[in-house]
Amino acid sequence: MVAAAVWVIPLLSMEIVSCIVFAFLILKAWRRKHGGKIEAPDHFDVGATVWCKGLALTHAADRRQQVILFAWRLIVLLWMVSVEVQVLCFLPWRASVLFYTNWNYLWQICYFGFACTGSATLLCGRQLSPRLRLVTKVFFEVSVPMSIFVSIVLWGVLMPASVKAGHPEAVFNFFSYNQHLANTACLLIEFCASRLQIHWRHLVVVYLWAGTYCVFAWVQHPFTNFWPYFFLKLSPVAPLWYTVMMALHVLMFALAVGLSRIKSRCANLSTPAAHAEGVSEAGSQHQASLNIPIVVDEVSKDGRS
Repeated sequence: MVAAAVWVIPLLSMEIVSCIVFAFLILKAWRRKHGGKIEAPDHFDVGATVWCKGLALTHAADRRQQVILFAWRLIVLLWMVSVEVQVLCFLPWRASVLFYTNWNYLWQICYFGFACTGSATLLCGRQLSPRLRLVTKVFFEVSVPMSIFVSIVLWGVLMPASVKAGHPEAVFNFFSYNQHLANTACLLIEFCASRLQIHWRHLVVVYLWAGTYCVFAWVQHPFTNFWPYFFLKLSPVAPLWYTVMMALHVLMFALAVGLSRIKSRCANLSTPAAHAEGVSEAGSQHQASLNIPIVVDEVSKDGRS
């Protein structure tokens, strides 16, 4: 194992860094195309459903849907927190610290926490800070594809291996059902109901997240003599396993991006939220979506008159 690690770790490090650089180049190209700015999503996109039509949730039906979305997010958040507390209380410490599953589960709890905060803030009639909007979006963009990835790895790779080894109880239990099935279902419902979208430019966050976990797994092994997953072992076949796993990461993200584009077309999310008001005049539409130019126009008109 030690002999293999001498050449496997540098090779795997180059592979992980190459993936991160590739994703960073995608982000850089997008920033260059859009003037070097990464804008936070609209308040409307963070706190409303795909069925909402009004810009500021002024319609009664839209506000009811916002209340339902907030209640849904709060219920999911409380349930996931209760599951995590049980993990901490009833499972060995390795389950909560060493496994990628729990890392992603905690990330998803953070997302629903941010989403609940956003929904509650809007329901109180207050504006969301750009930082909260951007953080909520990024956590969403990682949570959805990673929940699908973790579930596929468990049920497609680890479950057959556990059954073959004579330990099906390691997979078929309350915690696996919640961290590899129920959470994925909840995030897919959230994906379909919310206006948040997933874009290629944030692939770099996924690879940074996965790369951080890989380095953590290498560092912790000399102290615990334990590999959370058999495919993380620094063996001669490790480059193959790591390549497959990194490819699955980008494949799941690509799937999420594709589904997001389909949702955008079906729900007309590419159209600015202000256009959903049904305003017929072009000037009114611009004023609803971007106030500053309208103010400038009004000042100019006053100057001419």
